Amino acid sequence: MPRITIAGALLWALLASPAPASAQLTWGGIYVGPDFAAGFRQLTFTVVDSAQPPATSPVVGPLQPGGAIGARVGLLFYVSDRFVVGGDLAVNYFDYHGDYYYGAASDTRALTGGGNGWTVLARAGYPIGSLMPYGGIGLMTLPNSAHVLDGCNTAPCDSALGEGAGKLTARRLMYVIGADLQLTESFVGMPWSARVEWAYINQDPIVNTFSRTVTGPGVPAGTVVPIVITTPMSKGVIRTSISIRLGKR
Repeated sequence: MPRITIAGALLWALLASPAPASAQLTWGGIYVGPDFAAGFRQLTFTVVDSAQPPATSPVVGPLQPGGAIGARVGLLFYVSDRFVVGGDLAVNYFDYHGDYYYGAASDTRALTGGGNGWTVLARAGYPIGSLMPYGGIGLMTLPNSAHVLDGCNTAPCDSALGEGAGKLTARRLMYVIGADLQLTESFVGMPWSARVEWAYINQDPIVNTFSRTVTGPGVPAGTVVPIVITTPMSKGVIRTSISIRLGKR
């Protein structure tokens, strides 16, 4: 199970890092830094194209889970001597994508992919020296752009020429477990930390419904047909970030 192995390696790297030089550790403050995420399991997306014969629909194509890159800003504060709560907002570019050719001459192309979105997370942690395990719940927005194009690039052509596209933004709950580690007090004169977390995402797929034009012999002018492209969610992703604390709370 590669994702568990990678998660374990990342957590080991955090635990093996040097502890902060200061003996007076504090977790409260405002944090900013880059944000990364990665999925590891190849999935499949489906295309229901009404212009295709029923025997060839739905079409199933490969979907690469890709990852995400962006930036986070967060806030943590103490609710007692033992517990820290807070949350963060991340703005990301989501890079999953699927690309598949189908049809009578395999010249109809279907694409599905991501774009710019954001994630908000509320979390609670239990500091143990320089390490803070935590759990949280959040909301992830997942943009989806889908496109179908039949340009008859290969003979013989059928009567399903034309194209169409649709965009939407899906929202999914996620549940997170992770660990944050304070690393040093001397980086650009401010304390900083690294964290790694496993995020489980709600499994409802993204269903993008739109229409496309159809032209060809015997097809009335202005004919449009519905298209449904269904893109599944990765069950979970690994998210990491490195943050600088701008001020204490």
